[in-house]
Amino acid sequence: MGTEQDKRVTWIDREGATGEIFRIGKDVAFREGAKRLRVVACSTPDSDYRRSFVSATDVLAEAWGGAIDVVLDFSRAAPPGPGQAVGLCRDLHASGSVQRIVIRRHRGMPAWLLSAVSAILRRAGTPVEVEDSE
Repeated sequence: MGTEQDKRVTWIDREGATGEIFRIGKDVAFREGAKRLRVVACSTPDSDYRRSFVSATDVLAEAWGGAIDVVLDFSRAAPPGPGQAVGLCRDLHASGSVQRIVIRRHRGMPAWLLSAVSAILRRAGTPVEVEDSE
């Protein structure tokens, strides 16, 4: 469990064309293209975290001219707290600020876990894709 401070958005460069845009605790969000935000995630997204994250994507969608794509990059391990990760994806989709959610698959991640999370999200009407890391 992190502190409330760990769940606030720290803006780095919300107008940047590329590079680091914001942080929430240990998680870092990078802009990768006109409307693509990649989040290197290691935190468990509880309700406070989700509110901060959704708020940040609302700000970026407005600044970047429309709904954005969010890439969840769990580069260090499998998604932390899969149930909470599903909640984050649902909240992002419901916000209207996120057009598409992509979960980046890394070598060593349990395929069954990504498959299960993706299936749950799709059944709930949340557009989600899985993309292999380079």
